[in-house]
Amino acid sequence: MATSAPTTTRLDLSNLTGADVLADLSPWVSAYEEVYAHALHLPDHNDPSFGERLAFSAARPGFRMTAGHTDGELAGFVYGYPLPGATAGGTVSPRPRAWTPRT
Repeated sequence: MATSAPTTTRLDLSNLTGADVLADLSPWVSAYEEVYAHALHLPDHNDPSFGERLAFSAARPGFRMTAGHTDGELAGFVYGYPLPGATAGGTVSPRPRAWTPRT
């Protein structure tokens, strides 16, 4: 039985700032609307619209987006921003004084 050589696809990643995303929301909105076409009528997908939510998020301090492209086509994206008062450990409020990390 002959097997073919595995194919590879190159994934190009870009790291974007909020200003980069705000300069043109259309690729991200188009991708979202394609993926969630079946649910765009639901309130959690359209009120406010994804474009409005993304613009709000992109304007927040520390916003970053990582986008992946294959052959020049958008393959996907993920974004986020730090929450006010969040720590590296993921807690939002200060740890109690009695809390001691284990080493």
